[in-house]
Amino acid sequence: MIFRTSRARILCGLAVIAFLLRLGYGLLFVDLERDYYWEYGEIAKNLVAGNGYALYHLQDGDVSFRYHPEARPVPSAFMPPGYVAFLSPFFLIGDISARNVLILGSQALLGAFLVLALFRFTRLYFDERAALVAAAIGALLPEFIYAANSYTPTAFYHLLVILLLERLYSFLQRRDAGWEGVGVTAFLCIALLFMRSETALFVMVSAVIVAWSRGWKIAGALLIVVMLAYAPWSMRNALVFDEVVPMTTSGGLNLFRGHNDDEHGAWTDSVVEARKRAIPLDAHYEPGVDRILRERVGEIVMGDPGAEVARTAEKLLYLWLFNPSQDRAINLFYLLPWLLMLGLTAYGIAVTGPPARHVPTFLFLAYSTALAVLFFVLPRYQTMMKVALIPFVAVGLVRLWRKYVDFPRPIS
Repeated sequence: MIFRTSRARILCGLAVIAFLLRLGYGLLFVDLERDYYWEYGEIAKNLVAGNGYALYHLQDGDVSFRYHPEARPVPSAFMPPGYVAFLSPFFLIGDISARNVLILGSQALLGAFLVLALFRFTRLYFDERAALVAAAIGALLPEFIYAANSYTPTAFYHLLVILLLERLYSFLQRRDAGWEGVGVTAFLCIALLFMRSETALFVMVSAVIVAWSRGWKIAGALLIVVMLAYAPWSMRNALVFDEVVPMTTSGGLNLFRGHNDDEHGAWTDSVVEARKRAIPLDAHYEPGVDRILRERVGEIVMGDPGAEVARTAEKLLYLWLFNPSQDRAINLFYLLPWLLMLGLTAYGIAVTGPPARHVPTFLFLAYSTALAVLFFVLPRYQTMMKVALIPFVAVGLVRLWRKYVDFPRPIS
């Protein structure tokens, strides 16, 4: 009982530390006067200004989508609506610094909840002794502190992924036999889809895991609920663009950034720019540009299929090791902890029992890798994937500590 009470206090302390570290970093190192929140914020500004779900585009290669009160934005589906919905109420606050503090404070709070979620997930399905270590890693990992201070849905993504993985483990190990668990799983899948559209692939993977453990009828019910919840967004897109846009209009850009002749992550080329100029800035603009980019990717890939092999190898290297062209990725303060984390993950996997126990995590890592191959890789995508490795890292640390440091006392 004393141990459990002490552990609860430590866990609460770690959650508070996670919140304070994230908020403190934001107050000290983030420009709180900056009124730019990437595409999510530009759409939110247009919403608040009465322009609807829209972005301001230029036809000369500009990709900043900057909001301008006198500009005429075009209807958008460039980003899914989840994070935009989170940001929008904050734009009712006129003071930029106060707004940013509240946004970053809210994301710092998500970091505190992530600590609790990592503890529970690791305690239930990995090793009870490693649960506090996993919580500590989630609280202190520098990339997670930084991610909570970026105007992106990464803090939401981390928390939702851990909560969904816990549900999937519960199904797989037959711990969850009620419809309540199916409802919670559906809610988490819906939230992920609204935050990042590419998670549709992992939602399908989740449905397969549910089908394997509970049957196809239950999995079918899960998918129906998810699709019904997502349908209003797809219907809105069809009405606005007068064509089928099931998810977003940024898929073509993401494909191009990972499959082009210039460099990994390039936004455009001369062919794309010439074709874009022929598209009028109206309600059909975004789907038109998306189509141009997809067609251009097809031309590039078919023109030199062999280059795809090199691109794939590069992207695997960038995701699982580092991108030598990214200054942040080759910084030793970032690279060495990542390499250590990979080693501990491998050891943790080796000592946590049958691999079949951790199929949901392995499938999530496979999904993250597939996305990298299909689209492109930035350092933050590695950070987004990293959250699923933490329980293995914690188990590896605990086992090594017990093996080499916590020596058994000799019998006197």
